[in-house]
Amino acid sequence: MTTFGTRLNEERLRLGLTQSAMSDLGAVTQNTQRAYEQDKQAPGAAYLQRLMAHGLDVVYLFHAVRFSVLAAKESEEMLVAMSQLSDPQRAAAFALMSLFGKASVMEQKQAGDAQHFWRAARFFALFVELPDKEQIILERAAANLASTR
Repeated sequence: MTTFGTRLNEERLRLGLTQSAMSDLGAVTQNTQRAYEQDKQAPGAAYLQRLMAHGLDVVYLFHAVRFSVLAAKESEEMLVAMSQLSDPQRAAAFALMSLFGKASVMEQKQAGDAQHFWRAARFFALFVELPDKEQIILERAAANLASTR
């Protein structure tokens, strides 16, 4: 499996950009851009949001799967929301997104393992204040999973 930095490098090449050009678009130094691509440093939401405006596929960076242009709108909304979180909340949200990806794989392989995901998701909800709608969706999903056991 490729790393985030490797996928960032692939995206830069797909867009026909040099490290210097991409660092300019992302408003970071060339050394910082190099560190991102070498997985020595993680980019922030503002950097990713600036590059999305130039065609960067953020969904691919996080999930190694390319989505249609329609999915780009959701990615943009996610980045805007992420940029409004505090650093601890953002770290928790990244962890939750990773868990969602793992749960999807688990559900395809073995539905029973997905229970760990829902426990982690409920735990996440204790630390990050979710809007009522998302909290209700999370609770219903967890209840549905529990009722299938």
